[in-house]
Amino acid sequence: MKLRDIFTSKTAAVCLAASLMMGTGTVFADEAPSVDPQPRTQSQPENIETAFNIDISDPHFSYGVVGGVGGLFMLLSLYGLTRKSQGGGLRCAMALAVTGALLNPAILIEDRPLLPTEVAVIVDRSASQTLDGRDVMTQNMQESLLKQLGRIEGVKIHVFDIANDAAGGTNLFGSVKNATADIPPAQLGAVFVLTDGQVHDTMMRLPLGDTPLHAFVSGRENEQDRRIVLEEAPAFGVVGEDFRIKFRVVDEGVAPTQTKDIKVTVSADDTEIATQIVTAGQTTEMVFKMPHGGKNMIEVHAEMLDGELTETNNRIVLSVEGIRERMNVLLMSGAPQTGNRMFRDILKSDPAVDLAPVNILRPDNKTDETPLGQLSVTGLSVEKLFAEKLENFALVIFDRWHKQGLLPDRYYENIASYVEKGGAVLVVNDVLETTNRGIHTTPMARILPVMPDGSLSQKFYKALPTEIGQKHPVTRNLVENEQKTPLWGSWLTQIGAEKVHGEVIMEGSGGKPLVVLGRKGEGRVAEILSPDLHLWARGFEGGGPYQEMIKNISHWLLKEPALEEEALRIAEKDGDLVITQQTLKDVSAPVTLVAPSGKTETVTLAQEAPGLWTARMKPGEKGLYRAEQGERHSFIYAGTPDLKEWGVVRSTTELLRPAVTESGGYMARMEKGSASEIPEIRMQGPGAKMAGDGWLGIRKSEAGSLQKVERIPLFSGLPGLSVLLLLYAMWAKENGFKLPGRKTEHITKKEGAPLQDGPSL
Repeated sequence: MKLRDIFTSKTAAVCLAASLMMGTGTVFADEAPSVDPQPRTQSQPENIETAFNIDISDPHFSYGVVGGVGGLFMLLSLYGLTRKSQGGGLRCAMALAVTGALLNPAILIEDRPLLPTEVAVIVDRSASQTLDGRDVMTQNMQESLLKQLGRIEGVKIHVFDIANDAAGGTNLFGSVKNATADIPPAQLGAVFVLTDGQVHDTMMRLPLGDTPLHAFVSGRENEQDRRIVLEEAPAFGVVGEDFRIKFRVVDEGVAPTQTKDIKVTVSADDTEIATQIVTAGQTTEMVFKMPHGGKNMIEVHAEMLDGELTETNNRIVLSVEGIRERMNVLLMSGAPQTGNRMFRDILKSDPAVDLAPVNILRPDNKTDETPLGQLSVTGLSVEKLFAEKLENFALVIFDRWHKQGLLPDRYYENIASYVEKGGAVLVVNDVLETTNRGIHTTPMARILPVMPDGSLSQKFYKALPTEIGQKHPVTRNLVENEQKTPLWGSWLTQIGAEKVHGEVIMEGSGGKPLVVLGRKGEGRVAEILSPDLHLWARGFEGGGPYQEMIKNISHWLLKEPALEEEALRIAEKDGDLVITQQTLKDVSAPVTLVAPSGKTETVTLAQEAPGLWTARMKPGEKGLYRAEQGERHSFIYAGTPDLKEWGVVRSTTELLRPAVTESGGYMARMEKGSASEIPEIRMQGPGAKMAGDGWLGIRKSEAGSLQKVERIPLFSGLPGLSVLLLLYAMWAKENGFKLPGRKTEHITKKEGAPLQDGPSL
């Protein structure tokens, strides 16, 4: 059998016909829940894009089988061509058609509605945006921009407001990344940012690709501001010792020739403690005394610069722990008694107290020949105590002390001067104060808050807080029961006296003064007009809060802020701002609350307890809050101090410029935020320029959502019929059938000669 007989048009026709019979009809696919196989119409909606593709993803046999069959047919056809066999070209076309039919090719017609171009508008709502009307300017620009974008067909707008980051500062680039994370990159046409330019994460690279970044910057171009930068400050200091800080005052936007000397003031708990003239840009060291033990709120404030943006960054507030290395207390006991041990036990229980007791060992009603210099127990001589070492004591206590010839008047004069210069004295009187031997007959009388009237009562009575005492922090919390009725034991002795100055916080028999607190010069003094405090210590009739009272009086004398009778405080509790006023007055004045941005709010306080007025609110910003009430003020940082946000506050275009330039975007300063400040907005194709003189661009989205697929197999219907007709014609020609309109030429075979009809297959 000849090779030609193996690959005849008859065989090929059978193969191709079989493959055509396996062809599929028209297929419709739709992503919608219900498939609608409706015939296509000539007109399509303008927002639908139609695409045509050839699909061979569903062959009748595997690609390996189709490739093998097609390759075999092609080799045989090519062999016939090389031998110049009749109909070789048609056989090649037939081989290709058979291979194509086995691949089951089809035309895919895809309908894709074009997805909208999405635009992100990032609005900076950080604290620095509230300065100098930037927030109003930004709001106007946002409204104008949204109106213009809303007029562009096929644009979907996303607006994102960003505030200060929890870690501090304005992390604009991170916010852009998060805001655009859910927008497909192919649909993101542009990112607009409305900000003052103070961005603190510019090192982050924006994943925008070909999407332009357009920036509108609020604020004036030639802004001025002064800020103070802390360079060194210890976390604690020793009370009464030098405390050193280093800082630098920076004037921005000010020419060096215009810089003047700057006054810097240091205050501690409402009290100015140091001032210094400094030069802008130079590191300065200030030295001052640590005011008191415990928490000290130290404010360093540089005077305001004319025309500057805000005074908020002109001050820094330090919370410094005041530590007493050893607090020296001098205890002067006038006669042996059970009360001596009470004071020693209370004072020695405090590890920070270094007690120096002076005890007289002979009662007044006893006489012997012991020299006076040997009747006291102390490690120091009287001369050294009251002439040289007195200023080394933080507190001096006179317990039932009276004139005994031990101290000359000049020593009492030294004690009075010691108080006026800032010292502290507690006097516990006894019955001798009704005689001319009392301590009130010495030069100390000029600092004492009462003057005895010579009367003496010795009948049991209850010590009670006065109306002032119920408001005073020294005695307000001594009563612990819910009815606020003292359940204390009785006292016996009451020394009659009249108040000279100060406040009576407890009263005794007949409503007479019992405990009196007073100020004299820079120091403080307190008097207890009875020697019976020891009855509470012994538990007589249930006793009383003697330890709390002595500690509170001592700490008030030592100027502890928590026991000040007139104070304004602000604190942060459970995420709220709590303003507290301690006062002996019957009413509370309104408080002005200054936010970190400089916004002010008037706050009315409500009475929580006698002498205690409070208000509670949520902080609207993060940073330094200042509460002001007359001459009193207090500070607190709400949250972590945001030194980034309130460090440099001048608006700028320089931080954003590299990112805007890299993206091919547009940047300009706002003036009022009006529509006239927004350039022409154009829709640009991918790869086109995105900004120019007087215009900015949005990259038009070419992304679509597959809605409908129509699959038309090429070897079924009319295409398949055409191939069959072609094969039929080839078959007819090969078998000698006459075609219409053509003559058949007969070739006569000569005797003994082969028929010359080309190479034989």
